[in-house]
Amino acid sequence: MTDKPISGREFFKAAAEALRSEAPYRRPTPKDHPKPGWYWTRLVKGGPKIPIRITATEVVRGNKPNRVLFEVFVGDQEVVWTTVWPDCSANKLTEKEHRYLLEMGRWTTANDPDAPEANPRKKINLHDMPPLF
Repeated sequence: MTDKPISGREFFKAAAEALRSEAPYRRPTPKDHPKPGWYWTRLVKGGPKIPIRITATEVVRGNKPNRVLFEVFVGDQEVVWTTVWPDCSANKLTEKEHRYLLEMGRWTTANDPDAPEANPRKKINLHDMPPLF
């Protein structure tokens, strides 16, 4: 069986049609509520990974409908969930990875203030770091 060669135009037309038929990844919008779990983000482009923990608590007040309160911690600081949620939603972590990043940030802040993890709002510059050997 011989396949008939197709032109570049036909190839790209078929490829575009195939991509349109698949359901695209939909990034959460700010209107979407965060999902509890562990995530990471970077505070600046080229900066170190910073752990994020999101928890949800249901609040019941008499006959009123339930409300969900979100607690979001970026590193050790509590922030409003709308500041980090749309950006960190694709960067999931396990609980162990979250604890590791959190402890690494705490340790470097106390023991190695020049390390990238101790300065999360600063871009990592390999020229400023001491050589490994």
